[in-house]
Amino acid sequence: MLSGLLLGGVAAPVAAFPDEDPALAAAQAAERATAGQVAQAEQEIDALRVEVAAAEEVVATAAENYTEASVLVDAAAVALATAETEAAEAAERESESRSRLVESFRRQTRNGAPNAMSMITGATDLSDVISQGAAQRAASRQLVAVLTEAMTARAAATAAGVRWEAASEVYQEASEAALAALEIAYEAQVALEARQAAAEARRDALIVELAGLRQTTVAIERQRQDERERIAAEEEAQRIRDELANQAQPTPTPTPTATPTPSPSPTATPSPSPTSTPTASPTSTPTASPTSTPTASPPSTPTATPSPTASPSPSPAPSPEVTPTPSPPPSPQPTPAPGGTSRGTAAQGQAAVEWARARLGEPYQWGGTGNPGWDCSGLTQAAWLAQGVNITRTSRSQWHAVGRVELTELRPGDLLFWASNPANPATINHVAIYAGGGMQIHAPRPGVPVEEVPVRWTANMMSFAGRP
Repeated sequence: MLSGLLLGGVAAPVAAFPDEDPALAAAQAAERATAGQVAQAEQEIDALRVEVAAAEEVVATAAENYTEASVLVDAAAVALATAETEAAEAAERESESRSRLVESFRRQTRNGAPNAMSMITGATDLSDVISQGAAQRAASRQLVAVLTEAMTARAAATAAGVRWEAASEVYQEASEAALAALEIAYEAQVALEARQAAAEARRDALIVELAGLRQTTVAIERQRQDERERIAAEEEAQRIRDELANQAQPTPTPTPTATPTPSPSPTATPSPSPTSTPTASPTSTPTASPTSTPTASPPSTPTATPSPTASPSPSPAPSPEVTPTPSPPPSPQPTPAPGGTSRGTAAQGQAAVEWARARLGEPYQWGGTGNPGWDCSGLTQAAWLAQGVNITRTSRSQWHAVGRVELTELRPGDLLFWASNPANPATINHVAIYAGGGMQIHAPRPGVPVEEVPVRWTANMMSFAGRP
C-alpha cells in the first residue's frame, strides 16, 4: 500500500535544462562585442594621449620661441627709447651751441670783424695784443668743441635710430613668425584634445552600456542557476522517493542474484565434476612449479643480475666553477653643466614659493608677466624678483643664469627645467618652481591656470635643477 502511494506520487520526469539558452547566448555575444569596443576605444585614447603629449611639447617649444622673440622686440624698443633720448639731448645741445654761435657772430659783426691790424692798433702794448688773440682763439675753440659734441651726439643718436629700425624689423618678423607657429601648434593641440575628449566620452558610454549588458547576463545566469538548482532538488527528491519505494517492497530485490560472481557461495562450488578439479589442480601445480623453478631459476639468477659487470654509467662530470662576472662599476654621475651663480638663500627660496603659491588659479598667457596672466618663465622670474633676485626672463636664459644643483638635493625655490632634448639647453621649453614635498608650482600651458601639482619626473627633464 505504501509503495503504491509512493509510486503514485512520483512526478513526471523533469526535462533537462538546455545547455544553449538563446537569450544568454545573445547577451554574452553583445557583452563580448561591447567589451571589444571598449578595448578599441582604450587603444584609441592611448594613441591620442601620445599625440597630445607630442603636441604639448610643440606648443611649449613654440611658446618659448615666442617669448624669446618678444624679449628681443622689447630690447629693441628699449634701444629705440634710448636712441630717442640721446637724439633729443643732442638736438638740445646743438641748439644751444647754435644760439651761442649766432650771438658771437652778431657781437663780432656789430663791433667789426676782428683782424690782426685792429688788434694791434687798438692795443696799448704788446701784451694786450697777445691777450686779445688768446681770448679769441679760446672762444673759437670752445665754440668748435660745443658744435663737435652736439654733432657727434646727434650722429650717434641717428645711427642708433637706424640700427633700431633694422633690428626692430627683424625682431618683429621673428616675433610674428613665432606667434604664428605658436598659434598653429596650439590649434593642433586643441584639436587633439577635443578628439581625446570625444574618444573618452565614447569609451565612458560604452562602459555604461557594457555594465548594463553584464547586469543582463548576470540576471540570465542567475535565472539559469536557480533553474539548475530547482532541477537538482527535484532529481534528489525523486531519488529519495525511489529508495523509499524500493525499501517498502516485500519481494526480494534482484540485487543478490547478481552478486555471486565475485565471491562464489558454497552451494555453487560442488557443481563441477570431481574429475576435472583434481586433474587441473595437481597436474598443473607440480609441473609448472618444480620444473620451471630449477631450470629457469639458476641460470637466470647470474645472467639476470649482471649489473656489477655492466660498465657503470659515468658519474656526471663536475660542473666547471663559474667565475662570477664582476658587476660593472656604477656609471659616473653627470657633472653639472656650467651655469650661473646661486645668490638666493633658503629663506628667499621659501618666500618665492609662497609668492608663486599666491598666484594659483591665475590664467596662463603667452609671454605673460602677470598682466593679466603668466607664462612659465614669467612666473618664476617674478617669484624670485619679488625676493630681490633677477633670474632673467626666459626659461633658457634662466638655465644659464642660475647655479646647478642635483635633483636629489632640491629645496623649495629651486627651478626645474624640461627640454625637447635634455642634452641641449637650447631646446629648453618649460620651467617650474619646486615647492617642496615632491610638488611644483608652474604656469603649464594655454587653458590651464597656474597650479601646484606633483613634479613631472619625465625623460625630458634636465639632469640638474637650478638654484637662483
